[in-house]
Amino acid sequence: MTHHREEYAEFEVFIDLPPRSLRDYYQIILTPMSLKKLQKKVKGIDGKNGTAGISDFKSWAAFEEEASYIWKNAWHYNEDGSEISNLAKGLQVCLVD
Repeated sequence: MTHHREEYAEFEVFIDLPPRSLRDYYQIILTPMSLKKLQKKVKGIDGKNGTAGISDFKSWAAFEEEASYIWKNAWHYNEDGSEISNLAKGLQVCLVD
């Protein structure tokens, strides 16, 4: 597992949502998404109600659609060609292709 984590360490910026102090992000981005939030949805974890143990996703397409918010948000908020924008392209390739 350690090797796997190191292999994808470049995507660490997408693990958590941006800090709440980045107020304009939450005004611009209507559907914030992170890898951690995506993982909770896969496991059926609802912060208020605990763990259902049943994925929120009924299909692979539904998972892909929700995951796509990670890179779409990064592209929308950050300048094209920026480090975050380029990392988001790499993450898309890892998760979808």
